[in-house]
This record gives sequence, C-alpha cells and structure tokens, in this order.
Amino acid sequence: DTTGRPDRDRHKTSTDSPQAASKERMSEPPRTRRQRKSIGSDGAGEAISVAIRLRPPNSGEEPGDRAWEALEDGRSVARVGADGPAGRGSFAFGRVFGEGCGNREVYNEAVRPIVTGVLEGVDGTVFAYGQTSSGKTHTMRGSGGDDVGVIQMAARDIYKTAETSIDRKFTVTASFVEIYNEEVW
Repeated sequence: DTTGRPDRDRHKTSTDSPQAASKERMSEPPRTRRQRKSIGSDGAGEAISVAIRLRPPNSGEEPGDRAWEALEDGRSVARVGADGPAGRGSFAFGRVFGEGCGNREVYNEAVRPIVTGVLEGVDGTVFAYGQTSSGKTHTMRGSGGDDVGVIQMAARDIYKTAETSIDRKFTVTASFVEIYNEEVW
C-alpha cells in the first residue's frame, strides 16, 4: 500500500452505501475479520449499567451527617429528609450499594458480570467516578491485606479462567488510567 494510509483502511471501498461496505466486510475470511460481541443487561444489545456505592462515614464525619441514603429497593438513593422515592430528592440506578456492603459484594453484583462477558469476547469497562474521598480507590484497589479491590478480584478470575481453559488461548491486555486534578496519570 503506497497511499500512506494505515492497514485498517485497506478494506474500505469506494462505495457510498453502508450496506455494500457491510457486505464486503462480511465476505472477508473469518480469520481476518475481528468479531465483536456486545451484551446488555437483558442479554441482547449494548448497555451501560450505573452502580452507586455509598461509603460509610470516615473518622471526621458523624454518622448522622449523611446527605444521601440507599433505599431498600437496592436501586435508588434519596436525600435524607426528602419525600421518598417519588420526591425531588431521589434517583434510580442499576444498583445501589449501601454503606455496609464490602468490595466483594460490589464485585460479585456489578463487576463479575462484566468480567464474565470479557471472557466470552465482549468488550467491558469498569469506570469509577466521584469526588475526592468518595471511596473510588478503596473500591478499585482495596485497603490492603484481605480487603482487596475489584481490580484484584477481576484479575484473579481472568487468570484462573485462562489457566484452567484447555480449549482457548488467552491474551490479556488491561488499561488503568487515573485522572486527578484534570491530569491523566
């Protein structure tokens, strides 16, 4: 190829029709076509699931100083003193983890399904977002000793599956990025 374009452009056609381009890609031998799967929470299609974890009060906070509380449905949070789930101060999510849950529960219910999907060929991302001191690092990395974070649990499951699999070969690639004060670390 002397056009200077990357290899990924080699299979593009001059046609303007997306259907024609799709047919051409489908005619490529399967070994050259990257097959991607995407499974949503309902087992079909793409999905983004948002899980919220409320951390327990730290040493500088009083237990009654909380602005939010997890509701019993396991999917909603409400402002303390708000009018309940239908009030202006409540929000629903895919899953809400209360102050008493541990990293293992967060992993089992929110992260393990993503890891399982990745092991089946589905692209997956676990993204922790929140203000300073909201518990992101504790959830992702743990606090040491037996209290490991979801990153270590995911790595253990991935490598355990790779070691015990006799019919598949694994290549493990992971990316970890931290953005702090608008800088990428």
